[in-house]
Amino acid sequence: MGGDVVSGTVGAPQAGGRARILQVARAAFVERGYAAVSMQELADAAGLTKAAIYYHFRDKQELFEAVVIAEMERIHQGLAEQIALGPPLRSQLERIVAFALGVDRGDRLRLIEDAHRYCARAQMAALRKQIATPFTLLRDAFAAARARGEIGECNLDLVLALFVSMVEGQIKGSDIGVVIDLPPDDLARALVGVLMDGIAAPPGTPGA
Repeated sequence: MGGDVVSGTVGAPQAGGRARILQVARAAFVERGYAAVSMQELADAAGLTKAAIYYHFRDKQELFEAVVIAEMERIHQGLAEQIALGPPLRSQLERIVAFALGVDRGDRLRLIEDAHRYCARAQMAALRKQIATPFTLLRDAFAAARARGEIGECNLDLVLALFVSMVEGQIKGSDIGVVIDLPPDDLARALVGVLMDGIAAPPGTPGA
């Protein structure tokens, strides 16, 4: 994965600093994709010099990795907040889905997809740890629910993979021509209902 690299001595950063650069870079990477964004464009958008950006980041690759890591930290914090509001599991999952289907849901997906597409193998190995961290919280929530007797004995990794796939399917829905036109909270209840209750008819239902 390429990127401009500046050599020589770089002076102190201009006002705004790292946080401003990350904010501008995230917006640019989401809107146009990693490959189409230049460091000069980011400097102009941030109102900084390229030297100020290179003070914080060695090249575009390092900046992009920092953006992805910051995004994963935001997701981790958001999931932790929803889980910390407490059980039952159904309520926790509904809150998590509503959070995941928020306004910038496609933004996160674009960043992660570009990370897989453009990051070198060594860098991707480190990023995968960041990407996987939020899923550890989810697995722990399922495990706690099983311990409380809210769900039966099951393969937690399989259940986690199923839940994540269901959520990602809704995020990608417009790309594959499947759009469920429901507000996020209603869609969250419907999705979690399928996971928790299944699709089989209740016992005693004709044809069940």
